[in-house]
Amino acid sequence: MHELLFFDMVQFILNMTEFRMKKPINQLLIPLLATFVLVFSCGESDSPTQTVSSSSSTTKEDELSLDEQVVEIDLVAEEAAIRTEHQALVEDINSRDRDPNVVTAHWIERGSVLMSHNFFGELVASKSLQKIRGSWKVVFKRRAPWPMKSEIETLSIDEKRGQTARVEGLFEYQSRTRRPFKALYQKNKEGKWKIKAMDYGDNGFIKGFKIVN
Repeated sequence: MHELLFFDMVQFILNMTEFRMKKPINQLLIPLLATFVLVFSCGESDSPTQTVSSSSSTTKEDELSLDEQVVEIDLVAEEAAIRTEHQALVEDINSRDRDPNVVTAHWIERGSVLMSHNFFGELVASKSLQKIRGSWKVVFKRRAPWPMKSEIETLSIDEKRGQTARVEGLFEYQSRTRRPFKALYQKNKEGKWKIKAMDYGDNGFIKGFKIVN
């Protein structure tokens, strides 16, 4: 744009040449300078300003940590294994030898354990393997007129981890009276189901998947 104005001014000067001899030089310079000042003071820039904006988006993907991974559990197989272990306990209690060591071996080797009963009208609660063994020794000293019968009615496995199970049912022992029982089973380090707690008579020692009292 400035180039066009320049050429226009040149043409203007040429057109004014014929007046140079007729008018004084100062009368020609004044309007000429005024025109230059007006043109260049009012000029605008031909270079537009372009704003470049950039946007970025971040996509977050949800990833499961090791602790949050879903544990696949074969509930049918695990339930069958628990029922087999439960029946093995009953058979060892009713065996001819009635060995307290063999029966106590059905309890898990580590962690808190429990065996409670009121077979003879008095509540006995044993909370260590040694005391559980001693409790069975006392029980076996008495002649059992009726063998142990134990039937599982409900069985629930902790589906979050698959390491513990709660069992409820009915049993008969020392008499023909059917009474309730609750039990907790837990897998040992070899992955085998063992008894964690057995509450013959449902004396309130098991709540959910935990031993209380």
